[in-house]
Amino acid sequence: MKVVMTLISVVLTLMTSPVVVAQTTIFTYQGDLTDSGTPQATYQMRFRLFDALASGSQVGGTIENGAVAVSDGIFTVALDFGAPVFSGADRFLEIAVRRNGGESYTVLNPRQQIASSPYSIRTLSAQTADMALDAQKLGGVAASEYVKTTDVGGSFINNGATLQDASFNIDGDGFVGGTLGIGTAAPGSGIELRGTGLNAQQRITDAASGNSLVLQGGPGSGMKVTGYNYGTGVAQPLYLSIDGANTLINTGGGNVGIRTASPTHSLDVNGTIRAFSTSDSRISVETSGTNNMARLLLNSANRSWFLGTTQSFNNDEFYIGEGISGNKMTIANDGTVGIGKRPDPFFRLDAAGPIRALSASAGHVVAETTGGTNSWARFYMRSPSQSWFIGTSQNFSGNQLYIIDETSNQTRFTIQPAGGPIFLQ
Repeated sequence: MKVVMTLISVVLTLMTSPVVVAQTTIFTYQGDLTDSGTPQATYQMRFRLFDALASGSQVGGTIENGAVAVSDGIFTVALDFGAPVFSGADRFLEIAVRRNGGESYTVLNPRQQIASSPYSIRTLSAQTADMALDAQKLGGVAASEYVKTTDVGGSFINNGATLQDASFNIDGDGFVGGTLGIGTAAPGSGIELRGTGLNAQQRITDAASGNSLVLQGGPGSGMKVTGYNYGTGVAQPLYLSIDGANTLINTGGGNVGIRTASPTHSLDVNGTIRAFSTSDSRISVETSGTNNMARLLLNSANRSWFLGTTQSFNNDEFYIGEGISGNKMTIANDGTVGIGKRPDPFFRLDAAGPIRALSASAGHVVAETTGGTNSWARFYMRSPSQSWFIGTSQNFSGNQLYIIDETSNQTRFTIQPAGGPIFLQ
């Protein structure tokens, strides 16, 4: 037997109470149920919300009540679909009824449109309405204390790209996620500080000492970095170093000038250079590569001299030279010395010209030997076609003085010591 149930009327109301309590999402539903069979005291009912009178999609969950009391066809139920389902769009309530769990639900048509009363639930998602208890306040703060976009000016800084005339004071930590420009609205790097004019300065100041690292314009279009204490008015030393590592200057090229604005050498110093150390003081001039020269240059207004050596050229000699006419003195690796020429390895001192010993009291040219018995001490005299020497020996031939024709290796004149005879041959 088919059971026909009809819904005669529906009343939807919000639950109310004489006691003021917090609002909930529960609302009451009252209907008049007609059962063509034998009416019962209780029925099982299912409630669902849809977004259309027919068909459409279900909104929210399903509510099932297994013991709805019906008296003279009238029943009342409390329904709670939650606040999110009432977004402001149309909602239709579908009701299905059965006598017991052995029957299928009979859907009662048509669906009932939800009227405005349950939609007051939506006020739960509009909590700011609670602040409207006082129209002149927002969250307990007077409306005059809030900043409007039209208020931006000398007292406020607006978050925008437009340049604003305002002062600010910030205490605490901060974070800038992008580039930061001070004195410029278009920073070209992570942080860029700009000033205007030659005397514009940017300072980084140490809070403990008051010393500042100062960046400012220099002569022409240059820049200068100085150390200064503006509290005491005293210039401070400027240290350029990296702890435990090298300090590098101009690795990409260019010259460095000290007390000169136009350096012409890698290091150009207008003044005195000093190398001082309590243990080992050195000025090192080095070269690499075959035949490269390492020189110390001494320049005056009209003359230049140099002291230097080479790598693998002329047997690595040391020389003293003059910038116009070349080397003036050379010392070879074997200790021979050349004056005005490269030395002949036969002579310890090889001069391209006369040698003079001059003194107001005593002038000496000394030739000595310490080589032991029969070692010779000689003075040589040479011409392109003849050579002579005057000499003596240690304990050889009675320590006599002799003059020898080196070309023929003949002794021409001999003087014996201690008043001995003189021989002329």
